[in-house]
Amino acid sequence: MPVFRVFTGQRRLDDLEAARQLGQRLWTEDDLHLDFGQVEDVTPEFAAELCRTIVARRSPAVLASALRVQTMAPQVQAAFLPAITAVLGGTPPGPSPKADGIPAAPPARKPGPRVTPTRGPLNPFAVLDRVQRQYLTYVRTFQRFQNPEIRDWVLERVQNGTLLWKPPFVQLSRPFAPGEALANLVAEGLLHPHIPTIFRRDPDDLSSPPVDPYRHQTEAIRRILGVPQSPFSTLHSPSNVVVATGTGSGKSFCFGIPIVSECLRLRGQGVLGIKAVIVYPMNALANSQYDDFAQRLHGSGLTIARYTGDTAFSPAEALEAYHRATGREQPYDSEILSREEIQATPPDILMTNYVMLELLLTRFDDRRLFATPGVLRFLVLDEVHTYTGRRGADVAALIRRLKQHTHTGTRPGLAVTAPPPGGGVAEGGPGLAVTDPPLRGGLAGGAWPGLRCIATSATVESTGD
Repeated sequence: MPVFRVFTGQRRLDDLEAARQLGQRLWTEDDLHLDFGQVEDVTPEFAAELCRTIVARRSPAVLASALRVQTMAPQVQAAFLPAITAVLGGTPPGPSPKADGIPAAPPARKPGPRVTPTRGPLNPFAVLDRVQRQYLTYVRTFQRFQNPEIRDWVLERVQNGTLLWKPPFVQLSRPFAPGEALANLVAEGLLHPHIPTIFRRDPDDLSSPPVDPYRHQTEAIRRILGVPQSPFSTLHSPSNVVVATGTGSGKSFCFGIPIVSECLRLRGQGVLGIKAVIVYPMNALANSQYDDFAQRLHGSGLTIARYTGDTAFSPAEALEAYHRATGREQPYDSEILSREEIQATPPDILMTNYVMLELLLTRFDDRRLFATPGVLRFLVLDEVHTYTGRRGADVAALIRRLKQHTHTGTRPGLAVTAPPPGGGVAEGGPGLAVTDPPLRGGLAGGAWPGLRCIATSATVESTGD
């Protein structure tokens, strides 16, 4: 692989003639790579001229290998980026010249009618068409066949088969059945009055209307918070719940709405401490949902914290890391960022992973997070299908220790809320709700017996048993 060092003593490149000569070298030296080490800056005109000269006789795909981006200083990369983008946005060139006496591959049959990109919503077919054409250009440029039989075999399947890609797969998802309005659940006394404001469609707009729950979401809310034990009783019987719905079906609202509602109710009664623990198998999942909950809880009086191995110890370190990650100068008033602050003033909702939760129950400084017996109300296991085998056994033992440590070791029943396997619930279609025997006892003086365990999964199927 021949490498040509562009640096010749000048740290700033602006000679357009030199750019043309560099580009012309790549017309004949197919495998030449340009090394920009020690070059501190190039003018936009130099970068544009070099790229234009290269693609005058070579495919734009050559730029990916000919320009050694890893050797470029940041200023040089910034100059080449618009030049490369302009070249790639043009019309792809024709086939490459002959190599080793073997004709280059002729243009393959188009995968379909060309779709012209339009402004507005993303057009997946336009994106697919553009990616296929760019990939085809790459294949025509870099695949040089010495054997005519192999060449003919590949070209025939590129043109008429599925060697490079398969046809697009299109699936129409039926909408989920609508559920009860949050305002109705508030009027019924099941949810706290502030819930419609917190769970609004646009978290950035305080005047935005509340979300419209799906049927499986309202069914899950009722199972978690409890349904009347009889038409003549005001006591409720909460249950454990498994939310088994597809990706994008709003599983976080299934447990988030009842958890926030109960936290608001307990806050109003002066109950302090961690009331809900949400366990994620990966920190990335915790990070994405944490940001949404923190923004929604801003101004509500509730607090939330994310306690993982990445959580900083001191408030100053945590605030610096927060600024680097989000770009915001100050966190929401609902956020508790550092370990010291979490230990001093435990949040209402704690997000973590199962490894860290194990440590919270064993480390001396963290055991006081659950110092007040009976405050913890909810344990959420997100993506519960990942807890299988030895990990599943470890998590099962962890749940037992958590119940013992928090004095919430009663045995609730089980409720499953899910649409039929294989898709969403059609408009007005039935959901699925299976309930085991309810919690022993009921609401007594506003206290909830036991720990509600909630699990979510997009892959666990409901059998109806």
